[in-house]
Amino acid sequence: MSKRHVEEYYAKMYSDYRELKKVLEELQNTLTEEAANSYVSQIESIKEKVRLLEANYKRLSYIIFLLNKPNRKKKETKYIRSESKKLNAIPEKDREEAVIQENKSVLDDIKNMI
Repeated sequence: MSKRHVEEYYAKMYSDYRELKKVLEELQNTLTEEAANSYVSQIESIKEKVRLLEANYKRLSYIIFLLNKPNRKKKETKYIRSESKKLNAIPEKDREEAVIQENKSVLDDIKNMI
């Protein structure tokens, strides 16, 4: 997989994420109290699907950030400053350290089960 493939995949994820936000906005604008009552049973399912799509997008956003990060320390500071708005939109749980910790925790749990 080349950088181009990752960027194409990211573009698709970004498109899906924008579509999700648009659908949720439309739902919020057109939702009546009667319709809301009919969705009550589906709310948890909807929330889980939204959470998954958003998590995928945020983690991939962080990967793109790392992929484009310059190797030189001198340029890295400028890059981080220019990308700070995008970086701040990515929660800590979707960043490198949290993902590594999450993986370690899962592996430890599995090892303890065996």
